[in-house]
Amino acid sequence: MVAIGTVLAVELTPPPGGQRGYAASGAAAVAARLRAAGVFARPLGNVAYLMVTPTTRPMVAARLLAALERALDEP
Repeated sequence: MVAIGTVLAVELTPPPGGQRGYAASGAAAVAARLRAAGVFARPLGNVAYLMVTPTTRPMVAARLLAALERALDEP
């Protein structure tokens, strides 16, 4: 069995003087907001990762992106 998927990675800009790299925690808040909306994301430093399969319907992918946009817009 071969699993092939699609990954969306969003790198967040840290605040001035904020940590960078794996020690940063900027993506954790975005991932928590996504989880509250029913979307699972993997935070790693200032990068949030979302994955879908190649058979994911475009409508589902659009809903994931809309949830990501809302999570990024929240303070």
